[in-house]
Order: sequence, then C-alpha cells, then structure tokens
Amino acid sequence: MKENEIKSIVVKADGNEIKVDHAHELVIGDLTITPEMMREIKSMSTCLFSKDMDDMIDTLINLSCEGNYEDGYIMDKMRAVSCVRDFLRVIEKDNTID
Repeated sequence: MKENEIKSIVVKADGNEIKVDHAHELVIGDLTITPEMMREIKSMSTCLFSKDMDDMIDTLINLSCEGNYEDGYIMDKMRAVSCVRDFLRVIEKDNTID
C-alpha cells in the first residue's frame, strides 16, 4: 500500500455494504476524504471513543448544564455531536492546507 492511499473503508446503508480498497481519495457529494484525513480520523477515534473520554465529556456536560442531562439518550447524542465537531475540524484543517 502506498502512503497516499486509503487502505480500505466500508460504507453501510439500509442493509447494503460497499467496501472500497486502495483509493487515493473518497468523494461523497461535496466532501473529499483524503488519506491524510483518514489517518487523522483513525488516530482521533482511539481517543474520542474511549471510556475515559466518554466520562470526561459526560462530566463537562453535567457541570455546564448543572446535571440536567442525566438521561443516557441525551448524553449519547451530545457525545456524538462532540465527535462530529472534531471530525469537521479535521476536514477544515485539511481544506486550509490546499
């Protein structure tokens, strides 16, 4: 595998699955995912989806909202928003390099 290739990515939707191997970039609508972005996302996810990070995000949310968000469903949604925000920052950083 070359350094500038996305090794593999699996896209799942409505019970269907598509696997892409050895791509130089992945284009979804107006979004282009480069190998550099994939490396960032993979390294970021080891931190963002860990139990320690979940606990830290939960604590920050509860402290900032005075404990009003103890419902697990709401906490999961707020964690997801935090992860999406970080993902979008990676995309933004990649776009400023061009």
